[in-house]
Amino acid sequence: MKILRKTKPSVSFDFTWKAISFSRVVFPFLLLSIFSNVPSLYAGAEISGEGKCPQPRKTKPAPEKFYSAKNPLKLTPEILEEGEMLYHFDVPVMQCEKCHGKNGNGFGIMAWSLRPKPRNFLCKKSMRKVSDGQIFWTIKNGVRRTGCLPNRSLSDDQVWKLVHYVRELSKGTHN
Repeated sequence: MKILRKTKPSVSFDFTWKAISFSRVVFPFLLLSIFSNVPSLYAGAEISGEGKCPQPRKTKPAPEKFYSAKNPLKLTPEILEEGEMLYHFDVPVMQCEKCHGKNGNGFGIMAWSLRPKPRNFLCKKSMRKVSDGQIFWTIKNGVRRTGCLPNRSLSDDQVWKLVHYVRELSKGTHN
């Protein structure tokens, strides 16, 4: 009786010096070049820049009862500081700065992968057209088909504090 042993098929790779050279030298530099330029390529500005202004948007307006709402919290240094903490650190879903950037220019670390790009809060031209109620609604409910996720776990007061902080960003000396 003859016993048949299963053998693994032999695989041979025929590398040429050019293939090795490309894969070990050229390809890593190509990747490094592409990924180091992603932030400036996607929006035409530096990460530390002021971002695109004005920035076209097709966000649906909030329901009228929210759209026309004014911020009920009086702007104080304490309120602004709490809004700043929320923006940078304390929002449970994802901190605003991850997409909108540390200074609000729309160049956060997650922004390169998002379409449409996050709103540039530094752009006065764009931000003056957005009501406090619209900002509140957007933070609370997110924006469909974008990276802006709903933050329903935030209290209304926390959201209004964020609205104050976002407004403060747009009052800077930009655009």
